[in-house]
Formats: sequence, structure tokens, C-alpha cells
Amino acid sequence: MIKIWYTYSMSGAVAKIIEQVESLTPDEKDEVGLYLLRGDIEDQEAHEKAWVIEIQRRVAEIDSGEAELVSLENVKKRFNRA
Repeated sequence: MIKIWYTYSMSGAVAKIIEQVESLTPDEKDEVGLYLLRGDIEDQEAHEKAWVIEIQRRVAEIDSGEAELVSLENVKKRFNRA
């Protein structure tokens, strides 16, 4: 049985699924968890690829002189003035 406080923010369909999952064995729960995480992993891989592209873009800006590097000391001074 699902605890009442946990069901307040979920739909009836989600509550029903969770109730069914609670009756599974630990191994079965692991399988369900891995299935659900698989989508997150794919999203994470897409985000990582996007960050690699962004990092490459930033490095190219630095190498070309288009971007100006600022020392940590100067950044701290700017924030202390604000």
C-alpha cells in the first residue's frame, strides 16, 4: 500500500504503477529501475555531447583571441564591488 503523503502529488495512474512495483521482488524492481533510467542515460549522453561541442566552441574563441580570459582575482574583485 502506498503511503498517503506520497500520493498527493501524483496521478492515479502513477500511484497504481507504484503500488504494483511495491509488490515486485527486489530483482524485478531493479529491472524496472534500469528500464526507467535508460531514458535518462540517453538524455545524459545527449547533454554530454552538447557540452563537448560548447567546450570546443569556447576553446576556439580563446585560441582565436575572440574571448578575453579574466583571472579569478579580477572576478572576485568585480563581485566584491557589486
